[in-house]
Amino acid sequence: MKRSRVALGIAAVTSALTSTALLAVPPAIAATVSDPIATGLAGPLQFDVEGDRVVVAQNFIGKLSEVKPNGHLRTLATQKNGEIAGVAINGEEVSFLSTRYTRKPASFLKTVAADGSVSAVANLYKYEAEANPDGDQRYGFRKLSKSCKQKLPAGHELKPYKGIVESHPYGLADNPLGGWYVADAAANDILSVSPEGDVSTVAVLPSQKSVISKEAADTLGLPGCVAGKTMRFEPVPTDVEVDDMGQLVVSLLPGGPEDPSLGARGKVVRIDPLTGDISTVAKGFAGATNVAVDGTDVYVSELFAGKVSQIAPDGSATPYVEAKQPAAIEWANGQLYAAIKVFNQKQGGSIVIVTPDAS
Repeated sequence: MKRSRVALGIAAVTSALTSTALLAVPPAIAATVSDPIATGLAGPLQFDVEGDRVVVAQNFIGKLSEVKPNGHLRTLATQKNGEIAGVAINGEEVSFLSTRYTRKPASFLKTVAADGSVSAVANLYKYEAEANPDGDQRYGFRKLSKSCKQKLPAGHELKPYKGIVESHPYGLADNPLGGWYVADAAANDILSVSPEGDVSTVAVLPSQKSVISKEAADTLGLPGCVAGKTMRFEPVPTDVEVDDMGQLVVSLLPGGPEDPSLGARGKVVRIDPLTGDISTVAKGFAGATNVAVDGTDVYVSELFAGKVSQIAPDGSATPYVEAKQPAAIEWANGQLYAAIKVFNQKQGGSIVIVTPDAS
């Protein structure tokens, strides 16, 4: 996935939010949303909870922060000229993902020890450059006439191409057997990192196909000759969690325009980490930016629909709670934690706890 279209870039998502009002939000279940346990966060797009410890990645300012009981923040790590994303707490140690955006890009899985020392565990960009797991995967329009290809706007990833070298590690989960799982939003894959820092590919996510209607072509400024043709967008894994059976649960943005202009195309998939087999848990989400797992239930945040939905074992999804700009979610301590108002530039984002009301 080329960086100009990293789905969670500030400009891309902020622009997409202007379409949020077009989506009807069904009534959610009756639930109580707590007062914020943390406020004033600059892009809390990922966080983790373990016991009474909460650590959040302030994505927009490249800062990893621990939320103290009084709501104050303690800085654990920073990333200059880049961002910090996925977070995983494991006892006294905190793991996180960092990406540097310079002429020489870099991305790492790092850890913060109890004494505050930061160390790099794995160079994820180096692995991507050497392996490029989606290098054989094809994206863009296929089977367009030569004249139609010539009409495609310049600068758009529309003509057929194969997966390029790029890394934007975004979601992180502890592997119960040791090490970590990483969802790389730009490399379009799920990686496994051993405790020693060895990186391997668990699965490459399939391209996300959409048939472009005439209306969609007009909306996107595409020539009419693409109407009825299939566009293969790059998948964008935004989070990874491990369920009770050791399977990976992954949220996917559909690539291309992430706003509702092509419909609610987000998905949640399940991946067998031993075989790489991928199955769909549920689809039809408007901005699937994160997942949380509680036993057999899966929760997915829908950024553009202003809600968190609950997915039952049969794949049906129902609204769980309405919220403004929900992004990261975590299930911990028998409750759902959610980062909301993540693009609020004046007050900043917040983390709240959602508790279902007793029936």
